[in-house]
Amino acid sequence: MPSKILLTVGPESHLAKEAIAAFTKLARAAAPNIEVIELGLKGPNASMRVIEALSPSLFAAESLVAITDRTSKSAADLTSIGADTDLADDASEVLVELMPALPDEIWLALDLGTSRGHKSLIDAARSSGCQEVECERPSARTIATFITKEFSRHKRAATPEAIEALRLAFGEDLPSLANAVSQLVSDVSENPVTIESVRLYHGGLADLPWFKVSEAVWSGSPARVMTMVRGAFDRDSTAALPMIAALASDIRLMARVAGLPRGMSDAEAGKLLSVHPFRVKNARQQLPRWSPTVLADAILNLAELDSLVKGGASGIGLEATSRQYLVESAFLRIAAGRG
Repeated sequence: MPSKILLTVGPESHLAKEAIAAFTKLARAAAPNIEVIELGLKGPNASMRVIEALSPSLFAAESLVAITDRTSKSAADLTSIGADTDLADDASEVLVELMPALPDEIWLALDLGTSRGHKSLIDAARSSGCQEVECERPSARTIATFITKEFSRHKRAATPEAIEALRLAFGEDLPSLANAVSQLVSDVSENPVTIESVRLYHGGLADLPWFKVSEAVWSGSPARVMTMVRGAFDRDSTAALPMIAALASDIRLMARVAGLPRGMSDAEAGKLLSVHPFRVKNARQQLPRWSPTVLADAILNLAELDSLVKGGASGIGLEATSRQYLVESAFLRIAAGRG
């Protein structure tokens, strides 16, 4: 049986999430009623929370404890910018002591954004026979492998030209690539997926109507947003998801650009982030006009909108006009937040 301890190390949070999801699936196969507990390695009462979560259960009920210490530049973490975070309590020492003798009913996932400062934890996990997944950011050479694996995960394939087109469109933005592949396999029946389909849904980022809509949102012009959204729907009744994906992609890029060293040129940044320099330039121009809180709220709104448009929660059975109204309303709310 595979180890009940998973260790993920590296800055690419998307790969860590995938590894933890697979680990959780494995645990649920062994224990369908397993309880999942998510904790931070640092924070108020972190040590006590870890001790409690990893203690033997009175009824030997199985639980999966996911403990994270990840510093991320993603848009999802913008809510923490400027916040007072109590990092005085670090549960690392407690975890090192407990890891070699975990109760049989405990599954442990340890997610570390970097190996720096975590040597004792990593050594303890390895000594305990953990499964280890490296979560390094992909290079231009390995991104094609990631895309191929994403198609394989959906039991589909893509031509080399299609894979290259996706790489050029989204660079090393793994969440966007995963979403793009997911949309393609959902909407396209051909196998393998061809470059024509990729171009239809994702090619020529700046020229696609949904990326024009995203530009309108970030410009903060309600009238332009309304015109662009309605025009996109007039051309394509299924434009909702591509527009949402485009807006989310731009937010993630803004977050990554915000973390770049000062003085780095657009060309250097574009090469580092594997995007066209003009996208870096646009992101830099927009950043001063948007507060971290507004951007974080936008991420949450887009996630909810994406679920509704796909039919989740209260969005089940939405008519086309209702979907368009939801998209218009959400995009206008985001545009109104521009400073």
